[in-house]
Amino acid sequence: MNVRIDYQPTGRPGGGRRRKPRPARRRGWTLAMAAGGGLLLVVALLTFRPGPGAGADDGTTKPGGGASATRSAVEMKRGGATGSAALATRSVAGLPRGFPSSEAGAVEAGAAFVASVYDLHRMPAAERWSYVQDAMTDPPPKQRLDTDAVAFRANHRLAETGEVLDVSGEAVPGVGFTSRCHPELGAYRVEDFETGRAEVDYWMPCLLGTVDEVGQAIHVQTRWQMGRMTLRWHRDDWRVDELARGPSDEPVTPPDEGEPATTLAERAALLGAGWLAFADASERRPAEAESAAPR
Repeated sequence: MNVRIDYQPTGRPGGGRRRKPRPARRRGWTLAMAAGGGLLLVVALLTFRPGPGAGADDGTTKPGGGASATRSAVEMKRGGATGSAALATRSVAGLPRGFPSSEAGAVEAGAAFVASVYDLHRMPAAERWSYVQDAMTDPPPKQRLDTDAVAFRANHRLAETGEVLDVSGEAVPGVGFTSRCHPELGAYRVEDFETGRAEVDYWMPCLLGTVDEVGQAIHVQTRWQMGRMTLRWHRDDWRVDELARGPSDEPVTPPDEGEPATTLAERAALLGAGWLAFADASERRPAEAESAAPR
């Protein structure tokens, strides 16, 4: 798709909640637009806090060890949306698109976008551009996206083809790079849903860093992302329309910020009322959070 997508409602998603008054855009949005660009802007608006890397300990920390004092006796309920984008019917650049007009479809479309922001920096430029044109109502300029991608790769010492480079610019054998976000380890809250519009809060961990040949951590950092997204229904799909720092200026994090896996009870205690776990929620630590054997 090589055209700008402007919002013009073309259908009526079934059902809807009474619309809440829309708050004024936060000043943080304006400042982020001036200071950043492209997908780095997305990361800036989806507030994050980095925890200790997986390589900072022996990799044996398990969820719940540091949160017993705040653990809720009630588990977080599961919603109808999946973190794996099970409702998607097509893909663009290998990422899920084609969501139904339902509330669950809106939630999954937003979660898929949030979960992709780091991987987009590592895509070929043409694929990255195809995806953001399809997924956003008003995507950033292609040149800005490409500049962001170059900065991301330089920051993590990655070749354009994805290899991890040493200080001399040579590829490091047996070492790869991961940048996966995990909706299934997070939660969401539907702040508003009506015909053609959804406003959703997201909270999830992302894991970035180096891994070995089998995908286990050499040095992987947990980043907790939390933000609010407005989606619009246009041309038979949900598209990202606005991003904000809501519901809070600082992301909620578990007591052990480096541990990406929390129980449903811990999530309920951390986030409070209105939040739902994804239908396919997990409490298991992902492979890239497990420490690799000593090299």
